[in-house]
Amino acid sequence: MGGFGHGRVAGGEQVDGRVGVLHLLQRILVGPGEQPSDDLVVRRVGVDPERVALTISLAIGALPGTLALALETRDAARARGLGRHPRVYLTPFVVRVVARAHEQGDALAARGLGD
Repeated sequence: MGGFGHGRVAGGEQVDGRVGVLHLLQRILVGPGEQPSDDLVVRRVGVDPERVALTISLAIGALPGTLALALETRDAARARGLGRHPRVYLTPFVVRVVARAHEQGDALAARGLGD
């Protein structure tokens, strides 16, 4: 699968875009006044800011991919002539989403980002 949101980074554009989204979100949540540093906001509660940024980035990046999986699963069910029962659609969709999450988890673990 190619395209936006499928975990592929070409030259860092996707990562840079996610960082920009995070900074925009921070400005919206904190307001237009003095901006606290990223470290100050999350270190107060004992959380690693890089881990928080990675978690939010992965969540934002997963949305387009999950939507694509939903559409592909729906189209596959229609192509097989299956009825409109939710189980016909949801079971393969959930299996595919969980498989994708495992793949991403394995990739993060291979890069030493875990535990």
